Amino acid sequence: AGDDDGEEREVDKTPEETTTGQEGGKGLDALRSMTDEAFRKNEEALVDEEAKEWRYVNLPKLPYTKFIVPYKAVFSELSEFYYSKQPTTIRGDMANSDLGDKLLATFKRDNTKAVQYLAKEFEMKKRADEYKRTSTAKSGVLDVNKLHSYKFSDDVFARVANVTGGKNHGLVMFLDWSGSICEHIYGMMEQAINLAMFCQKVNIPFHVYAFSDQFNGASIEELGYKPNDLYLDRGVRMLEFLSSGMNKREMDTACKLLLLLAKSFTDYRGYKMETPPAPYGTQFLLGGTPMNHAIVLAMDLVPDFKKANNLQVVNTVFITDGDSHPVGDYLDDNKKITGLSDYRYQIVYVDPKTRKEYKGRAGGWNQTETLLNILRDRTQAEVIGFHIINKNRRNFYGVYKSRHGIRGQESYDRYHEIETA
Repeated sequence: AGDDDGEEREVDKTPEETTTGQEGGKGLDALRSMTDEAFRKNEEALVDEEAKEWRYVNLPKLPYTKFIVPYKAVFSELSEFYYSKQPTTIRGDMANSDLGDKLLATFKRDNTKAVQYLAKEFEMKKRADEYKRTSTAKSGVLDVNKLHSYKFSDDVFARVANVTGGKNHGLVMFLDWSGSICEHIYGMMEQAINLAMFCQKVNIPFHVYAFSDQFNGASIEELGYKPNDLYLDRGVRMLEFLSSGMNKREMDTACKLLLLLAKSFTDYRGYKMETPPAPYGTQFLLGGTPMNHAIVLAMDLVPDFKKANNLQVVNTVFITDGDSHPVGDYLDDNKKITGLSDYRYQIVYVDPKTRKEYKGRAGGWNQTETLLNILRDRTQAEVIGFHIINKNRRNFYGVYKSRHGIRGQESYDRYHEIETA
């Protein structure tokens, strides 16, 4: 009875238990690798669906002088505007030439002592540095004032002081000439003039440029771009405002015109007395913030400045009130201007000079930081940055968030910390 009668019975099997005999032997269950099955089940997770094409772009070797408006051309145009085309203030209450004299006299009255103090401190540190580098040695020449003591002292030779070579310093400053900086532009200009006067007093070579994008520049062929070069906007220019190549008369003329120019933007609505007209119809109107473009141009400008003046250290200063707009294009193999995209590419900047590669992005603070690192590595310059912000925590937080890449809930939490600090 039951199962003991010896009759064969069919046993139903589930599909998982049924074998076709094609998996390793007819009528036999196939051998299974649990490890392999687990790997096959999860291997799709190893695929990076956001994997990007790597795009290598070269830092271009450009004739940077074609991007610079020399100071003589700058002040020729400014003189014509403020002394001929628009010779009086907006209200007509004063001649611009008289206002320029007044602004410069006020500036010198308020800042001459500061410049003299800077020069004094510099000379003191210079002398102290020379003293540390001074060693005394016997010259091998008899000192006639010591010959009388030759019987009891063998120190009868004259001594000589040897001073090992110090480091020659220079200064290159780049000013933001964007529309958003108009609120701070007069103070920025005063600081630039202050440093220039200090450098002139102690014979430190210097240049002060303002970076702007209000131009129509040279073509790709004229500038000598090559395939895969990073492409700078044609409108980018650097206005040379101050230079150690100026004599005293040129320096005073430049300072008058620069103070007039800065004041015209500070009080541009014209509600106040003694307000000079804004330079409409000239190349000095405020525009965007091509700071990253200026950094690229500085990569050749700074070494040439260093070599021309026999310098060991070049202090390279950038002053801005916001992030740079991106250097967002490159030239493809056919020299066609092509956009760089962080969504499509993992961007790698290549410096042909040092042969170093730098991973970066197509814009924002990350691109600025990457380009500054390339500038440091190539030029060995002391790079110094100043970010001007308004006196409130919201502006400080905006800069902080940009620099640290804070987003989402962390962004709100950090803002609350700053607000309640």
